[in-house]
Amino acid sequence: MLLDEDSIQRSDSVLIREYRDQESLLDMQAHLEEADIPYSVFDTVSRFDVTFSYDHSRRSFQLLVPQHFADRARRVCETVEAAIIEQLPPDYYLFDFSDEELKSLIIKPFEWSPLDVTLARQILKQRGIDPDSEELVQNENAAKTAFDAPERLGNLSLFFGYLFAAMGGLIGIAFIIYIFTSKKTTHDGAKIKRFDKRTYQHAIYMILTFLVSTCLFLAIRILAP
Repeated sequence: MLLDEDSIQRSDSVLIREYRDQESLLDMQAHLEEADIPYSVFDTVSRFDVTFSYDHSRRSFQLLVPQHFADRARRVCETVEAAIIEQLPPDYYLFDFSDEELKSLIIKPFEWSPLDVTLARQILKQRGIDPDSEELVQNENAAKTAFDAPERLGNLSLFFGYLFAAMGGLIGIAFIIYIFTSKKTTHDGAKIKRFDKRTYQHAIYMILTFLVSTCLFLAIRILAP
C-alpha cells in the first residue's frame, strides 16, 4: 500500500532502502505490496532549484515504511536481494572489484544500490575480510558525516543571487526563499537545512540589497518629473 508523503512523515517513518534507478525501486515496491507492507517513496530531486545547480547524478529514490513495519520490510528486502544475487552472472562487475574497491563501496553505501552493497559485503566475507571491522565502520561513519554536512552555495550562484536581489522582482524573492527553505536528505533519510551559516548570512545581505534596491526604485519613480 503506497502512502502519501504527508502520511508517512506523520508516522514514525524509517528509511529501508535507497535506489538510483526506478526499475529496482518498482520491483521492491511490488514485493512490499505482496507482503501488505505500507510504504512511501521520496524522490530526492529538489522540487524548486532556482540556482539550476542541482546535480541529478545524486538523484535517488528513498523507500520508507512506518517504524512498526521496519523489521518486516527489511526481511523482505534481504530475501529479494539474496534471490537476485544467486542469479547474477559470473561476469557481474563487482566480482572483478579489488578488496579496496569493495571496501570503498561499503564505506559509502548511500552512493550505491542496496543490492551492490549486500553483494560487496558478501564478497569481502568470502575473501576473509570482515566488512564490519572497526576501521571500515569508522570510515563509513566519517563518510556519512561528510555527506550530511551543510552545503555552501557556490560563488557563481551567490553572484546571481545578489544580481537578482538588486534587480528586484519575483526572481530575487524566489532565490532568497529558496536558500532559507531548501532542505537536504541525510544518508538515513532525515530532512535538514541544506546550507551552511555563511550561505544564510549572504541570504540576509541579499534581503538588504533587495530592500535598498526597491526603495531606490520607488524613490526614483516618485521623484521623477
